[in-house]
Amino acid sequence: MKKILTIILLFAAANSLFSQADSTKTGTKVIFFGANRTKDPKAYNGSAIKLGLADIVSGLYGLHYEHELSDIFSIQVGGGLTGHNYSEGWIYDGLDNPPTVQKNNTLLMPASSYMLSNTTDLGDNYWDFTNRTSSLGYFIEIQPKFFLTEDGFDGGYFGINFQYRRYNFSASNVNSTPIVTNSGGNSIDYNSVNYITATPMSEYQNETIFAISYGYQWTGAKTIIEESISVGLRNISAQRRDIWSVTTTDGNGNYYTAPYAQLSSYSASQFYIDFTIKIGLWWASK
Repeated sequence: MKKILTIILLFAAANSLFSQADSTKTGTKVIFFGANRTKDPKAYNGSAIKLGLADIVSGLYGLHYEHELSDIFSIQVGGGLTGHNYSEGWIYDGLDNPPTVQKNNTLLMPASSYMLSNTTDLGDNYWDFTNRTSSLGYFIEIQPKFFLTEDGFDGGYFGINFQYRRYNFSASNVNSTPIVTNSGGNSIDYNSVNYITATPMSEYQNETIFAISYGYQWTGAKTIIEESISVGLRNISAQRRDIWSVTTTDGNGNYYTAPYAQLSSYSASQFYIDFTIKIGLWWASK
């Protein structure tokens, strides 16, 4: 019996001396035949800088920074300049509030010696750039991400996207020279208005966006690629050029029609959908 107890004690001591494992959240410590080897766990502290390629279509020119906070959570922030927004006419023209029917002015009647006969809102097209130019604005964005694969910012994710965009424009004024018409009806429409380069109008459009995103990220040795689709709500607050025409008569059977323009406030809430592709570089923080 003593021999058996002695063998058990010797085995336990040898096992404690030559092979001991201690698994914790900070790593796995292995002692093997007196040698101490430590295997570090994967650290979720990566960072990435990305450029939004598809964002350029929406007039966004900026960079995005993302940082891992855990194996399932990261946060991405972005910012930069805004310019010509091409996607407005392509996407939103048939979804909600088509730009070709914007009629939102509070008419400012011009001084006239004629008797007012007829006033018509011509419905300025806010995204017609034949007589309007874009100037620089800015945007900011923040997006918490929750990854499904529990492998840091590599894999599929859901995100909550907050954006603020400021677009600036310079719109041409209109030529308000009256033209003679044969009746009291309006004889001009938006497409027949003549514009002048003098006294341009400074327009802006502020957009606040809240959306839910689903995307996927791939990481290489140093590169990162992201694609995502976002769906949500866009609130607009703007000051835009508004055009209308006034038809007057001199009391002798002669009618005259002239276009006029002014800056008017405009607001709307719209359905928002966006697809983006970003590429960049990532690195592990020390």
